[in-house]
Amino acid sequence: MKLGLLLRQAPKLHVPPTLSRLSISPTLRIHRLAPTSSFHRPHRRQHEQIYYRPLTSQTQPPSSSPRPTKEASEKKPTIRENIYTLPNFLTLSRIAACPVLGWAILADDFVLATGLLAYAGITDLVDGFLARRYSMQSVLGTILDPAADKILMTTLAVTLTMHGLLPLPLTVIILGRDVLLSLSAFYIRYTTLPNPVRHSIAC
Repeated sequence: MKLGLLLRQAPKLHVPPTLSRLSISPTLRIHRLAPTSSFHRPHRRQHEQIYYRPLTSQTQPPSSSPRPTKEASEKKPTIRENIYTLPNFLTLSRIAACPVLGWAILADDFVLATGLLAYAGITDLVDGFLARRYSMQSVLGTILDPAADKILMTTLAVTLTMHGLLPLPLTVIILGRDVLLSLSAFYIRYTTLPNPVRHSIAC
């Protein structure tokens, strides 16, 4: 009797509802209260670092370089070569001497013709040396120099044949050789050129 009265008079302990529910199904309640990551993921150490890969390179489209506008291309400085050089003047003087050489041969003035031939040979050597030695090469010079040689050779062959000093078959061979070489050079140059690049404008 006294034990029963003491148990009735003893203050009742306040048990939280969560603990009272644990008595019914402790395994299920503990699984609900604890975070799922603590059961399935191992604990990382404090010194371990996590590196995340940025997603900006995957989400952003590749940036295309802007095409230069017409105004920007016009503002670029153009490189111009100097054509007023001493080698070019020497080559032009050799071309100008060809008609005088032909007239001297037809007029039987072989002294003048010999002097003009010597002048043509010397200037042909000097203009090439000056262009290479002092960096005076130009596109115009590369065109004028072989043209001067062809004009000089044609003038000599034609005038000597007209004067009766050179047989006609030999003149045909000399001139035909030069013509074939010129045509083959143009053909090789045409076949070795790269294909033109065409830019399509997207509408």
